[in-house]
Amino acid sequence: MIASVFGGAKKDTTSKEYLDTVLIGNLLALKGYKVKSGGYYGIMEAVSKGVSEMGGVVIGHTCKSFPSTKGNSYLTETLPADDIYDRLRMLISETDLFIIQKGGIGTLSELFLTLDVVRKLKMKPKIILIGEFWNGI
Repeated sequence: MIASVFGGAKKDTTSKEYLDTVLIGNLLALKGYKVKSGGYYGIMEAVSKGVSEMGGVVIGHTCKSFPSTKGNSYLTETLPADDIYDRLRMLISETDLFIIQKGGIGTLSELFLTLDVVRKLKMKPKIILIGEFWNGI
């Protein structure tokens, strides 16, 4: 079972979203999910921290076209993608569950591409939007 978690990269480790996502990471690991994220900071770090606290596997898909391919310190493995399109493919493919937390333009692009890809699949993975942020969309 594989889960991908999308969300903002804001470095606020005291926000409700960050703390909730650490808990989500804990729960995913306890349920046996291998977790994928963009691998950097903010929500990506929060889920990585939560998964690693429970001894789970968390993979960060960083990007060679970004200033750094170094992921956060909680990752089990870092897999740098050649570009943003390859990174999105890696995050979306072979995923059983998508959890989308509050974020910005990058998170919106991840969500909408996921929706477009998933609608064409026979076996549709679950997509869970976390928080009131999504109510207006």
